[in-house]
Amino acid sequence: MIGIFMIMFGLIALFAFFDFIQEIVEYAEQRKYDLSFTGSSLGAFLAELSVLLCQKYLACPRVYAIMFADAEGQLSLDLLENSSKI
Repeated sequence: MIGIFMIMFGLIALFAFFDFIQEIVEYAEQRKYDLSFTGSSLGAFLAELSVLLCQKYLACPRVYAIMFADAEGQLSLDLLENSSKI
């Protein structure tokens, strides 16, 4: 029962994160801004995830990530390069 709760909570958090990124993209596009996400460790993963969401699902090509001590190394960037399979 707790496992199902945790999965549901994770999905809700993921959808909330996507909605937040979508609002940021809309704000930046209205003002003709480029987007940059930065982070270290877990924040680096979230920066990479934000770039993936922006480029793949929100059609925002002017988005960048600056990462320090990425928790998963090259894994997330490989996912971005192969995102046509997602």
